[in-house]
Amino acid sequence: MVKTYNLTSLGNTTDIVGFYQNIDSSLMFGGLGMLILFSITIILFLGFLRKTNDDASKSAAGALFVGWTLSLLLLNMGMLNEVVMYAYFVLTCISAATMLSRD
Repeated sequence: MVKTYNLTSLGNTTDIVGFYQNIDSSLMFGGLGMLILFSITIILFLGFLRKTNDDASKSAAGALFVGWTLSLLLLNMGMLNEVVMYAYFVLTCISAATMLSRD
């Protein structure tokens, strides 16, 4: 059975933040922030991997740092859970320690 979505509330937003929050709550069931965060992190990791001559530790540290700063923004917008932000912070610290221990 096809589920129908009520899209009439999406037109009642006054700014872009409210629009994304409405999409997150009504269409994505709270998963839009994590989808944005994971997608950008993977794209950045692959881009950094290409620029750093296949050095995965530097690429992971850079991508996770940018992802962590993006998670702070998404957390302030109300589109992300605090647990995901803290997980990104821990992963960023681990990847930075790994990168620094290799040099």
